[in-house]
Amino acid sequence: MRYISILIITLLLPLLCHNLQFSVPPTDLTARLGSAPSFSCLIKQTPDLTQPFTVEWLFNGNVLDLVPHSGAARRVSSLDTSSRKSTLSLTDVIWSDSGLYSCQLSVANGTSLTSDSARLEIATLADTFPT
Repeated sequence: MRYISILIITLLLPLLCHNLQFSVPPTDLTARLGSAPSFSCLIKQTPDLTQPFTVEWLFNGNVLDLVPHSGAARRVSSLDTSSRKSTLSLTDVIWSDSGLYSCQLSVANGTSLTSDSARLEIATLADTFPT
């Protein structure tokens, strides 16, 4: 009987957690060197969000280090839990900031969901001053 319970939980868990969704994922951006672009994602209200949740931002698939050292102070993340909107603000962007950004939602019950990636491109001088 114990194995049947584990099997049922294993089979039903994906069905119970499929409700996590982003109503607005981050979108692609083009920014000039030194500018301050920002990404945001809006989490859709679902039954799974009755539990506490967190949002982390990923850069090229890795969790962004937002601790202020090694230039990380140029990246600030905020989460408005009432509107379910998370924003990642970058300041003074440099070439190495170009890449793929996504937000990862984690709920206290252990489920998580990662948004589609949005690309940040840094504009070249030719893009900034077209002929």
